[in-house]
Amino acid sequence: MKVIDRSPFRDEEGSIGLVDRLRGTWQFGFAWNKEIQSQDRLVSQMKAQLKNRYTLVRDVVLPGLGIPIPLVLIGPTGVQVYYASAIQGFYRAKEYSWTTLESRSHRYTLSKPNLIKRTSLMSKAIFGFLNEKGFQLEETEPVLFFSDPNFHVDSINPAVHILLSDG
Repeated sequence: MKVIDRSPFRDEEGSIGLVDRLRGTWQFGFAWNKEIQSQDRLVSQMKAQLKNRYTLVRDVVLPGLGIPIPLVLIGPTGVQVYYASAIQGFYRAKEYSWTTLESRSHRYTLSKPNLIKRTSLMSKAIFGFLNEKGFQLEETEPVLFFSDPNFHVDSINPAVHILLSDG
């Protein structure tokens, strides 16, 4: 698998120095470092499984879109947009609804940010961009990846594909 890294925080070897780590945290918040580690874990798993017919583009910034799209996988099976997260806990994914199980009330409540909507919007942005450039795609596939083994999700027809670290 070929990897194209467009991150402004990584050097030529793919590592992130202290100053760049602080810049990334300042720009994207405290969860950014864990998300980067989740992405790295997913990329290493992909490298072990996928052949050279696939290309992974990291940190795609589309014109007019202020945030980078973390991972876009292009290959013979189509285009997939991945969002990697390191959250823990019990969640429920139902269509576009993203809820978490509250420990006190034992009820599911809306969780922010809504990772399903975020991943779906990123996928739609890539789809629109590629169609504008003349690539005729039927769809782009949104995928949520969770790297922490202390994560559990009940999924009921979610709008995105959900991939666990052991899946």
